[in-house]
Amino acid sequence: MNVQKAFDKHVASMPINAKLSDLESRLDKIDVAISSARSYLDASMFIQGELDCLNGVAHAEGKGTDYDRGYAARYEMEQLLGEIR
Repeated sequence: MNVQKAFDKHVASMPINAKLSDLESRLDKIDVAISSARSYLDASMFIQGELDCLNGVAHAEGKGTDYDRGYAARYEMEQLLGEIR
């Protein structure tokens, strides 16, 4: 018996509540994966803040904490580089 047939037989024998519980567990794992992906998206906002600072764009309020951090980090770096030169 192959794995898929064994799995199908197992699922078919499960009561509906167990199937729903299994589905909820899988959805929770998907939610965790989505949250993880969102943290990568926040990294893009950090980079956008840095780029805006480098390009001389005025700081934009309300773009989020990561944007603010990126803008501030680049601003501080530029100030330090100016002191060194």
